[in-house]
Amino acid sequence: YHFGRGEDWSRAMQYSRLAGDQCSHSFANAEAIEHYARAIDAAARVPLAAPGAVGDLHANRGGVLSIIGRHQEAIDDYAHALDYARSGNDRTRECQFLLGLSFAQFNAHQIEAMLDTSERSGALAQELGEVAIQASGTIASALARGICDGATPEIIEQAEEAVRLAETLTDQRLLAQTTVTLGQLLQWHGEFARALGHLHK
Repeated sequence: YHFGRGEDWSRAMQYSRLAGDQCSHSFANAEAIEHYARAIDAAARVPLAAPGAVGDLHANRGGVLSIIGRHQEAIDDYAHALDYARSGNDRTRECQFLLGLSFAQFNAHQIEAMLDTSERSGALAQELGEVAIQASGTIASALARGICDGATPEIIEQAEEAVRLAETLTDQRLLAQTTVTLGQLLQWHGEFARALGHLHK
């Protein structure tokens, strides 16, 4: 607040982002949105602000907006984040922001748009060797398709591929998320013994 009042926009941007991150991690969502908004406003006044850093601000705020059900605003923020990533030719951030956008679209029940976005994210993740993003996008896509079309064998294979990708990493949270989703899909398909095995794991 004081850096903003003193028109030290670079530090206002930096510290507002840090405050937003801390509030977000503490589930103080309304406060996080205010801090990210202040950081975005400050960024607009910073000469030559790094596009990636500004994109991160929009993506971070988009994630919080999605959590509290302000879905269209979240989608708009991710669209801005993508614009910044592309303007900076930052393909890794573009991949991350596409994944975030796909989750925002899923929460907004825009399933067709979500499937298209997650496919683009997955293709780019595979090209860049971003295995965690590829696994997250693959499992999200399988879940969305399972909700729409039922848990077909093809969709279960897609979920199994996501688990295989997650198993190559050290991220236990991602492995848990993919394994649980595979278990849910198997349950919907009526394969209860296999479903329980994955859910217990």
